[in-house]
Amino acid sequence: MSLDTQNLPWIDVNYDIPNKAEVLGVIKSVELVLADNKVDEAYDGVYRRAHNLTIGKLWEHNNINAEGYDMKPLPDQKPYKELLDLTYETSIQVKKDLDLPEKLLFHCGLFIFVPKQTRIAYHVDSFRNCNVSMPLANEGSYTRWKLPNGETVETSYSQTAVLDTYTPHCVDNRSDNDRYNYQLTFNPDVYIDDIRSLFLGFVHA
Repeated sequence: MSLDTQNLPWIDVNYDIPNKAEVLGVIKSVELVLADNKVDEAYDGVYRRAHNLTIGKLWEHNNINAEGYDMKPLPDQKPYKELLDLTYETSIQVKKDLDLPEKLLFHCGLFIFVPKQTRIAYHVDSFRNCNVSMPLANEGSYTRWKLPNGETVETSYSQTAVLDTYTPHCVDNRSDNDRYNYQLTFNPDVYIDDIRSLFLGFVHA
């Protein structure tokens, strides 16, 4: 990472999620729920909430479950069994590949869905300050941040990225394709500066 990009609210990571097509196929077959984000309705008046599904109970295969936006298990877990198993296996592999300390991680999977031609208003995430985001489909949606100094920066990432979700940000899917992301979430007390060094060997030139 060059000095010019050290303080950006994202880190581009040279890593592709295993079984991307398989994970995408399974996530498309289950129901996602509305995300619980704090939104800035003054953004431009045209926005939607994202949809997500959190897979809970980190790294405990016999105890993982599908959770809604409130991080409570959904009443009927049966429709998510295949996804739960696949998420666990995939998360274990990602953690191993990226050499992520388990103590830093919060949930073993989060799926985000942003429909085509949809803008998600500026927000901060409600239970994390940074995460590893791995695009499954429609790589190329824009993410925009409002920095503390008043500047706005924007990136369109087509690969894995560590995202600073503590800084207000919005998502703009300007394409005619739906966007799906698979994410690993860091503990709520972990910020992007706390984990930059973990990704030095995976950063794009």
